[in-house]
Amino acid sequence: MYIKQKKIKYHKHNIGFREVISLWKTSRSDILTAGPQVQKFETKLAKYLGVNHVVGTSSCTAAIHLALQASGIGVGDEVIVPDITFAATALAINHSGATPVLVDVSLPTGLIDIDAFVQAINEKTKAVIVVHLYGLMCPVLKIKEICDKFGILFFEDSAHCLEGTHEGIRPGQVSDGAFFSFYPTKSITSGEGGAFATNNLALAQKVKNLRTHGLTKTAADRNLEGFKFWDILEIGWKYNLNDLQAALLIPQFRKIDYNLKKREKLATLYQKLLDHDKQSNISKKENIHARHIFPILVDPIKRDDLISLFNNFKIGCSVHYSPLHKITAIKEISKIPGNLVNSDIIGSSTISLPIYPQLKKNEVKTICRTINEFR
Repeated sequence: MYIKQKKIKYHKHNIGFREVISLWKTSRSDILTAGPQVQKFETKLAKYLGVNHVVGTSSCTAAIHLALQASGIGVGDEVIVPDITFAATALAINHSGATPVLVDVSLPTGLIDIDAFVQAINEKTKAVIVVHLYGLMCPVLKIKEICDKFGILFFEDSAHCLEGTHEGIRPGQVSDGAFFSFYPTKSITSGEGGAFATNNLALAQKVKNLRTHGLTKTAADRNLEGFKFWDILEIGWKYNLNDLQAALLIPQFRKIDYNLKKREKLATLYQKLLDHDKQSNISKKENIHARHIFPILVDPIKRDDLISLFNNFKIGCSVHYSPLHKITAIKEISKIPGNLVNSDIIGSSTISLPIYPQLKKNEVKTICRTINEFR
């Protein structure tokens, strides 16, 4: 028997008093666009990730687009991407002029299938963008070895994986670069925002230049140096992070590890209470799981009924994700070289459950009881 419960939200952000004060202080300064706060944020994120360079952008999508353009990828080129990811990963490839090549994923993790990835490589392939789905990192050393063998670039969509590691390696440390999101559902947020992290100085400098139209002198430069004539040597975009967004992000660094521990405890409780056959994306010993999303797999025939039940009982949930090849506009711009059997299974079976620091144990118990009693 089901009993109606108080609403359990799918997500709550972590912006608090320190972030508000930081935002207010920055709002009193002369620079509100990409200036000293953005630089401070980039330095802090680079240190946290253990990489040499970070470039703040207006979104994760913008970071992907800029990195592909800065790498010389464009019309006639192909970029491999797993079929289970948010639409933006493929859309950014299309923005660059290249063709997204959709490949299957592995079960139950949803991470890119290594064999499918290798089989999709051809003379047009210029890069792969792996996705550290739900917060679980791909085997980056193995992927790096493959990319080096075939002479293609290796990028990481790390929108779910700020805190994650694989064999002690963080996103951006061994690849050509990693992309991050600071959307409201992420572990640190500025409402909107993103970043590109890399050890490649030349690539970082080019991305930084392209994020402000390609201007040789930005507004922040002119504020510090006085007016100087500028030029555009390569056409870029208006994709910069601004100081107000950075001011919100900077205080949140102090909470990253603490909040990860809280999400890990919630994940452990879910795993204890849920029927074992419903669990997916389980972390291995060599990984630190960022626990951005807690997905379960349910009978695809009954999946949508369970979502409806959650809605009726005011329990927040989501789906991550419908396969890219099921999205009309993306299917039309993409290449599909092989079958996508596993991504179809995940797309029709997955439900994402609430997992955020403010979530209470009793709420997790309510969610699990609802799932386990569902028939």
